[in-house]
Amino acid sequence: MHLAHIHSLGQDSYGCARLAHHSTFSKALAQELWTCITSSTVMLVPQLLKSLTYLGWTLEAVLNHPVANNPRNRQVAELWCGVGSICRAGADEGYVTIGYDKARISGVTDTAGSRCEDITKPSGFFNAILVVLSLVSGGLLWQGTDCSSMGWMNRNNTGRSESNPHGNLSYPPVQIGNAQATAAAFLYALACLRSVHCITENPCNSYLWKLDPWKLVDSVFPLTFAYACRCAFDTAPYGERILKRYKLAGGPWVTALRRNCRCPGRLHRKTTFRCWKGGRLKIIGNMHTLKKSGVYPRALGKWVIKKWVQMSKKQASPKVSISRQSFGQQKARKGKQPEVLIQQPELQLNQPQLKKVQLKKVQLNQPQLNQPQLKQMQQGRTIELSWKTPQL
Repeated sequence: MHLAHIHSLGQDSYGCARLAHHSTFSKALAQELWTCITSSTVMLVPQLLKSLTYLGWTLEAVLNHPVANNPRNRQVAELWCGVGSICRAGADEGYVTIGYDKARISGVTDTAGSRCEDITKPSGFFNAILVVLSLVSGGLLWQGTDCSSMGWMNRNNTGRSESNPHGNLSYPPVQIGNAQATAAAFLYALACLRSVHCITENPCNSYLWKLDPWKLVDSVFPLTFAYACRCAFDTAPYGERILKRYKLAGGPWVTALRRNCRCPGRLHRKTTFRCWKGGRLKIIGNMHTLKKSGVYPRALGKWVIKKWVQMSKKQASPKVSISRQSFGQQKARKGKQPEVLIQQPELQLNQPQLKKVQLKKVQLNQPQLNQPQLKQMQQGRTIELSWKTPQL
């Protein structure tokens, strides 16, 4: 049994049972081997990602740390959560969620310590690692990193450009922005290695994904991009909505989150204004409106959770299996075609007046029969249906 196969079984409480099932080991021997596996260095990291480090941490060090064996008991996590629209929407659907932001509790989460949530600090970054490790396989990690130094505004000070996306490294906001970008890339790669679905959001003109850490992640886990306009989820009157195109990076399923602007006349609340200063025409941002544009509407959180749930259900597609009867025996029965049994997932109907019909067997490629043959077959064959009436 290869090490990669053993690793693919996972490190949760059911790993030992799966190891005994997929091998010839006895249950006692599998338990002993599983103890050796989970207590040793078995998590392998792609060679390209070994150079991805932040605050002294490497992916290999995290995956082989004892905390990697902690229980995975959360389904949704939102880093840089702000008002927590994503995690609140997940909680409303009954999922175990967590929001993570340095400004969440003033004087607590923004200072160094066991409850620190400032990812630029060692204690805050380690706590963020614990959050990612607590997500179940197939869970959702959402990252909305700070974009204040990543956009086109204030480029005179940030110095960011297509040729120099890292910007002016002596400017403090650029230093903080680059540090958060590296942390986000690290946590994104960690989530992917743990089979967690991750999405990172920034404005459409952000230089975030042009930085070296994200290029490194993209080379191993190819990024797919989609755009969602904030105004499509806003409930304010038309003309007062803020147009902000969120650029979402994640796996291929991220394209399901695409939403275009549908505002009549494309009229929106202005986030910038022009003025003459020092004999030059400058574009100045409205700080209050720009800050509000970074707050996810509640409908956006519900949209994200809805699409994530739909994607998860599609992965559990109906199973198709051929009847156990051999094809040789079926050929001996003239006029018969192989039966295909389709196991459909059971649907939950909310309306009592509806009845659920489940088709048990489907006969494929039936030959064309004339009228006498059809009557003869109808006398000797019936169609098997199962009717269920919902309990009121």
